[in-house]
Amino acid sequence: MTAPRPAKLEAVEMGPETWELSDKVLRRVEVVVRSEMSRWRAAQAEDMEDVVSDAVASILAKTEDQREQVVDPEAYAAGIARRMCSAWLRRRHPAFHRLRARMRYQLRQDPRFALWQNAQFEWVCGWREDEGKDAPPSGGLDGLVVPGDIATGEAFARIFRQAEAPVRFNELARFCAVLWGVRDEAETVEEVDIPSDAVSPVAAMQSRRELQRLWAQLRELPSRQAAALLLNLRAADGECATAMLVLTGTATLRQIAALTGIDAEEFAALWRRLPLSDLEIAERMGLTRQQVINLRKCARERLRRRLARE
Repeated sequence: MTAPRPAKLEAVEMGPETWELSDKVLRRVEVVVRSEMSRWRAAQAEDMEDVVSDAVASILAKTEDQREQVVDPEAYAAGIARRMCSAWLRRRHPAFHRLRARMRYQLRQDPRFALWQNAQFEWVCGWREDEGKDAPPSGGLDGLVVPGDIATGEAFARIFRQAEAPVRFNELARFCAVLWGVRDEAETVEEVDIPSDAVSPVAAMQSRRELQRLWAQLRELPSRQAAALLLNLRAADGECATAMLVLTGTATLRQIAALTGIDAEEFAALWRRLPLSDLEIAERMGLTRQQVINLRKCARERLRRRLARE
């Protein structure tokens, strides 16, 4: 059975060359990232936020000729999010990444096995005759008894025989990592609980109305003041407030890039590093650090006065 082709992100017209990311799409990205990364002891809240930002930036930075109407934008966003999680895992756990590559090769080369995607674009594996079926909820490998000194193919056969159902590839990889003692710098592959009250990037967004008022006034600022402020704009919790403008659909990546005087593609590359330090902003603008501080101070004062009059 042929796996479903990934959809492409739905284009919602807000103006030339723009996309709006709906709340559903944003929440799907966040849920996928938290689900994938919460299984790793090394993954901190900051790592998850970085991966969420990377996924959003990857979606927003697509060129115009790639922006075709889609059937399921949430599924497409979930696929992007999983790729960003894989990229993070590859950087932080190279030995585990090599294990996954070896497993994928075995599953695709051995005629007994198959590797496919389900309706949610998750990778599933199992016996060839079960290809196309979905895997049961996680936990199907708990309690399996498999010796760690047998060949990869034989290990898979014993696992699938005992599981009696297809298995999610990520779950199989974690099981095999423990089975074969694959570790990266003393990190484990144990699942860990992320506190349910952890701050959510989506939940932390300010109201859209307030952001729309702010954006309207930002566009009236002198260009250098706007750049000094937007490249260092922080929310009350210290997180990047410029990202909120994009994530809520208040402004597009291209619109913010234009306001800061930075090429859109270059700005997309800067996205995950915002807010920038005063020194880096000064270097980019050809100013001193104090000049950047002064420009931002003037911008804030101007915004304060104008917003107070509304």
